[in-house]
Amino acid sequence: MNILVVIAPLSFAALAGLYACVAWKARTGTLPQGSALGVRHRELEADEEKWRLGHFAAWPILAMAALVSAFHAIASFIAGVLMGEDGRNFLTILVVAGIVVVIALRFLASSAAVHTVRRMEQGQSD
Repeated sequence: MNILVVIAPLSFAALAGLYACVAWKARTGTLPQGSALGVRHRELEADEEKWRLGHFAAWPILAMAALVSAFHAIASFIAGVLMGEDGRNFLTILVVAGIVVVIALRFLASSAAVHTVRRMEQGQSD
């Protein structure tokens, strides 16, 4: 048995739970300012209102990252355990694709948060 068969589903399941928690806290405005789980950017950390506004804008993308992670947890379990030897190559592809997509969604969430805060700042200066 390959170690990836055990590590991949557990890691993606943990990521799914983490992203779901962050998305929920971002949506409800209960993510503490400066939290290590939040989107880290100097513009968001400037004050509490920007932190909450940016994270509220990012929560749908963070929720999508949770769904993608959950899908990859299930798919990697199926590929690794139920498909046996035939699923090894597929499992490797799933893991790499999952990591790439989750990282891309994290960057997209950060971009959405920062863009929203910048638009708010421009609206206040007009």
